[in-house]
Amino acid sequence: MRLQLQNTNQLQLKHEIKQYFCKRIDKSDKNKQYQLKLIAMFIIILTYQKSLNEVDQHLEAHKRYLEKFCHSDNFIVSGRQVPRTGGVILCKAYNREEVEHIVSQDPFYIHEIATYQIIEFEPTQYSYEALKGIFTYI
Repeated sequence: MRLQLQNTNQLQLKHEIKQYFCKRIDKSDKNKQYQLKLIAMFIIILTYQKSLNEVDQHLEAHKRYLEKFCHSDNFIVSGRQVPRTGGVILCKAYNREEVEHIVSQDPFYIHEIATYQIIEFEPTQYSYEALKGIFTYI
């Protein structure tokens, strides 16, 4: 499910952003307030191993792959490195194994176009204003 922020109320908007980055762990009692557990965050760094001509041959399939995982809400943002030596993906997932499974579906991975460095981190702080700006314009 894609995050679609409709509220202009600042408190509600902060709650929606928190919900986007968290999962509910106890759904047993519908009247009970849910405990939230932060979903793991990952930075995926792609480094091209082939020429840009070979990269471009698989680029449309790679873009479809990125689109698929943006729509599934796993990829938050992605883009090319500058200079064009690879790419970077900000990903949310339940664990590293899920990220590795997602990466294994990338045409760049399948055709050995790029290598992948997966860095897991635990977000402990965030800028509400920065996130609001990102999600407002998506």
